[in-house]
Amino acid sequence: MLTISKDLPLIIIEDVDYVYPNGTVALKNINLNVHKGEMLGIMGKNGAGKTTLIRTLNGLIRPTSGDIYINNENTNSKSIAELSKNIGLIFQNPSHQ
Repeated sequence: MLTISKDLPLIIIEDVDYVYPNGTVALKNINLNVHKGEMLGIMGKNGAGKTTLIRTLNGLIRPTSGDIYINNENTNSKSIAELSKNIGLIFQNPSHQ
């Protein structure tokens, strides 16, 4: 079983970019650390990249560049099934679940 240090963030986002296939830049140079016990709200106007960021965390899409670590493990080689053991997503509209 993986033991997480109090000082080590549970989620680390390092220099993450995401560009959609049509060329739209959704995320650029995103950096974030989330520690155990922290509550996080992601706010912004429509099209700001909130949903895109969350989708990179749970593996629905992969960053164009940069790294995401969850429990000190790089998510680049993890399947959606593996990531969903630690990251959940609840859609705003229940009919989109």
